Parts: sequence; structure tokens; C-alpha cells
Amino acid sequence: IVVKKISFQIIRILYLFVGLFIASLGTVLIVQADIGVDSWSVLHIGITLHTPLTIGKACQLIGVVLIIAGLFLKIKPGIGTIMNMYFIGFFQDLIFRLNFIKQPDSLLWSWIYLMGGIIIFGAGCGLYINSNFGAGPRDGLMLGLAKLTGKSVAFIKTIIELTVTVIGFLLGGPVGIGTVVFALLVGHIIQWSLKNLKLPSHEVQQSDYRGKIST
Repeated sequence: IVVKKISFQIIRILYLFVGLFIASLGTVLIVQADIGVDSWSVLHIGITLHTPLTIGKACQLIGVVLIIAGLFLKIKPGIGTIMNMYFIGFFQDLIFRLNFIKQPDSLLWSWIYLMGGIIIFGAGCGLYINSNFGAGPRDGLMLGLAKLTGKSVAFIKTIIELTVTVIGFLLGGPVGIGTVVFALLVGHIIQWSLKNLKLPSHEVQQSDYRGKIST
């Protein structure tokens, strides 16, 4: 029984880290497609245009700010929250540094990068959420604000995404058709991933965040 419990915890950790890496890989593909990125990447890239920070470091900085903001809303960060805050940015910078994902040289390949990136990102989110270590800083803040205001998660998420996109755009972040396509598709892909990429055990209750979050 002890061995089974240890093995299960190892699988959970693998789900967490593989999920965070895959989500980061998907984000890099979307950025390299260069036809518009997701809302948070618009902000992260916008920040890099005015600071010496890399995209990954900007992602980590925003994560820290959101965790601190969450503390004021009495949202206690879990292991998954901290891991998400650090490793998403770390993996993004690592992938960019390795430079094995080149910018496409045609619009067709840009769309392939975009669609592939959205699918990979959604699968990564499904894996990390299913590890059941807790929501990331962005989703934790969203759930906290929903509880505080009494508004629906969908409403709060929409307001946050719009606000982040506008701020990122004003900073010079790349808003484009990819931003819209990402917003329309990613929730469905994450929902599919949550259902089909479950942990191979029912010993741990599945996350209450299921169906409510996208990264």
C-alpha cells in the first residue's frame, strides 16, 4: 500500500511538471507563430519591451504579483501555485534559449504553429490541473475574485482577460487574430484534456477547479 501511494505521488508530480513543460512549449509555438498571442503573453511580451526581462522572467514577475494580490484576498497558494509561477516562465525561457522552434517563414506554417500551440497548451493545462496540486496564480486570483464579488467565474475571467490584453496592447504586446482564436478554442481543449488525461487512479478527489480554468 505504501509503495502504491508513493508511486501515485510520483505520477502526480510527473503530471505537474510534464504539464507545465508542455503548456510552456505551446506558448512558445504561439509566440513564434507571430499572428497574435494569448492575453497573458500579450502582457508578458509588452513588459519585455520596456524592461530587460525575458518573456519567462516577465511571466514569473506577474505570477509573484498575482500570488501577493491573492494573499490579500485570503487565497493561500498551494504547491501547484508556486510551481506554476516559477516553472512556466523557466521552461519558456529554456525553450527560447534552445532555439529549436524557429519562426515560420509562411502564413500557412504560422497557422500550424498557432493551432498546434493552442492544442499543446491546452493539453499541458489539463495535465497540470489533473495533478491536483492547486490552481496557478492567475486562476487562483480569478477564483478568489469570483468568491469575493459573488460574480460568476466566467464573468471574472472575461474581465481579467480583457484587462490584461488592453494593458499588454498599450505596452506594445502583439494582439492579433491569434489572440481571438486562442480565446475561442483554448477552453474547449482544456475541458477535453481534463476529461481524457486523468490520473490513472481515483484515490485522490479530482480538482474543484475542473471546467473553470484555463491557465
